[in-house]
Amino acid sequence: MDTLFILLFFVSLIALVIGLIKPSLFDKIFKGQANRKKIGLALGVTTFAFLILGAATSPTTPEKEVVVNKENPSDSIKFDVPSLIGKNMNEIVAILGTPNKDNSELTPAQLELGATEWSKSYEKDGRELLITYNIETGSVIDFFIPSTDKETENNDKKGLLAIGNLKENSQTYSIEFVKLISNPSKFTGVKITPNK
Repeated sequence: MDTLFILLFFVSLIALVIGLIKPSLFDKIFKGQANRKKIGLALGVTTFAFLILGAATSPTTPEKEVVVNKENPSDSIKFDVPSLIGKNMNEIVAILGTPNKDNSELTPAQLELGATEWSKSYEKDGRELLITYNIETGSVIDFFIPSTDKETENNDKKGLLAIGNLKENSQTYSIEFVKLISNPSKFTGVKITPNK
């Protein structure tokens, strides 16, 4: 519909210019009383109306955050989580390197209180991967990829899954979109639990 209004805008603009240059061409329409003032007013309003209608009906492109590169989906992958499934924390560190977001260790007080699990965190291109593991065995309990504000607002599950190279139905892991407490229809990230 916007194409029709834009076309009518240009037609009425051309008619306006012609009418202002040679008003006598519009004598039939104005019943022999065509003058620049009448033509300018009538066609000026018409031209402006078609411009507004054309702009109002033109499709808008939604703001995108990004994440999934449709031409090359592998460009969207920040962490290849499926390749880490079945590996313990030491093996993951050998693959990903030293955790660059949070590499803190348990304190003696935390150990004394009976802590059995801990987490390490990696960051790549502004995205985070949090890995929770058993401190005694080093086996991974789960992975977590937090969503951005835009992913949470737009419920962009597909983009979030692309960050971790994840699929919703896998035999080696299960995924859970962690719900936002204040609005359970939204999520704060995706939790990936290795299947045993």
